[in-house]
Amino acid sequence: MIEALKAYSAAVSDKGTLEQRIARAEKGIEEIDRIADEADPEEQLSIGSLNESLYMLVGALKGGG
Repeated sequence: MIEALKAYSAAVSDKGTLEQRIARAEKGIEEIDRIADEADPEEQLSIGSLNESLYMLVGALKGGG
């Protein structure tokens, strides 16, 4: 879970250009998915749920949210 929280924290950083922020958030989604896939079953849902806000962030940054 700690690894996932670090990935999430990096993904939501507001530093950089719009394109950099979108790319960083999308990379975070991929990384969190990978971490969840490798996690114990009891942690997978908690880790995967971190991506919900990242999907919303990407949508907002792209103008869809």
